[in-house]
Amino acid sequence: MGRVARFGQWLKLHGRVRIVDSGPMARFLLLSLPLVLLVACVLEAPSELEGLWSRSDGACAMGAGVRFEADAVRVFLGRDEEVLLEAPQYRVERRGALARITIDYLAPGRGDGVSGEERRGVLILERDAASSLRAVSHQFADKSTGAVSVRLGEEGPSRYFALHRCGGAPAAR
Repeated sequence: MGRVARFGQWLKLHGRVRIVDSGPMARFLLLSLPLVLLVACVLEAPSELEGLWSRSDGACAMGAGVRFEADAVRVFLGRDEEVLLEAPQYRVERRGALARITIDYLAPGRGDGVSGEERRGVLILERDAASSLRAVSHQFADKSTGAVSVRLGEEGPSRYFALHRCGGAPAAR
């Protein structure tokens, strides 16, 4: 007698096989599984933003610059670091040699009791084939005050995110 026939006999004797209980907790676990898998898959920043980025070769040599990481965008100066953007969510679009990276982020806490969830921003960066990075646009909204700002041109992040990738620079950790 083959395995399939034996399994069929077992099913006749024991009835339906229940792999998952149909209770509310089982439904919750089954429905939350895709969310857990989605969160587990987002482990790092896009490869277009790997490494240390800085404004000059001298700053690269000192280990000063910006790193785009999975949990935050950080500014490094030697061994010191500061969080610039919290909980970034990256999206990458390609247009030939150009890569446009959209970063949806939370503003770091200011210590005033307003949570970062209240202050959100979207920064759009463009990376060219020569490993230069520049900010294309920036939008920021503070729900606690109702303030909204849109910055374009040579002000704000556009000025700060005119960077190039450091090659062979010491790790800034």
